[in-house]
Amino acid sequence: GYQGELRYGVVASIGGREQKIVESQFHGAGLRLAQREVDRLKRYLLNLKYVLFVGIGAGQPRPDSEDKDIRLGDVVISSGVIQYDDVRRVDGKFVLSGNGIPPPGHEFIGAANNLVANQMVSRGAATPRRAPVWDEYIAQAQAFVENSNRPPDAADPHNAARTYLSLNPTRYTCCRIRLARVASANTLLRDAEHRDYLCNHHDVACFDMEGAAVALATHASGMAYVLVRGVSDYADKEKNNVWHAYAAVAAAAVTRALLEDL
Repeated sequence: GYQGELRYGVVASIGGREQKIVESQFHGAGLRLAQREVDRLKRYLLNLKYVLFVGIGAGQPRPDSEDKDIRLGDVVISSGVIQYDDVRRVDGKFVLSGNGIPPPGHEFIGAANNLVANQMVSRGAATPRRAPVWDEYIAQAQAFVENSNRPPDAADPHNAARTYLSLNPTRYTCCRIRLARVASANTLLRDAEHRDYLCNHHDVACFDMEGAAVALATHASGMAYVLVRGVSDYADKEKNNVWHAYAAVAAAAVTRALLEDL
């Protein structure tokens, strides 16, 4: 049998269809452990069709660009994945090999685009509308998850440089969803220069240590996947745990909204 705790539940979609879900907590970090977990789940859950890998990750700050900026507490839904430590040496240069990883399931991309469109309407319209549903789910979870309140803006070192925030401060009071490419490796990244290099050369906006393995393992088993990452740091020397709890809660809330939109 499966070694570990599984929790079963149901999430109703907007159209009324029930999504049967199984939650497995992943302990540890790294590509090998993530692949092993997906393989175990597939062997135990024979009818498993989708894998949503949910947790925290690092983000790429671009405070001068409202459209591309990632803030602490935002949530990235993967549009694709690269493995940036899968390289080959050619004529004295390292060339990326890990850029042929299968993309997430089209169902998830469609649902993610709906959520992004919804947040633009909800927060950006001239006539105020209700907040996106994941803001409500975050508030509900904070009643049960210790130390998961959103840290103050001063706890984000790039916040002062974000002039776009002052133009519409009510639009970005909570987490924002970004559909973006994720860079994955067995490396714990705390290097702003290399982070920026990966962003500029491979068009990535989020960094983790498991996503590439999840993508490859699910594809090999005929399943669809998506990564949902709450941004808890900027993959630089300032990396700390201040945003961990809020980012995890935000990722879980967005995942629920994503499932409801399938």
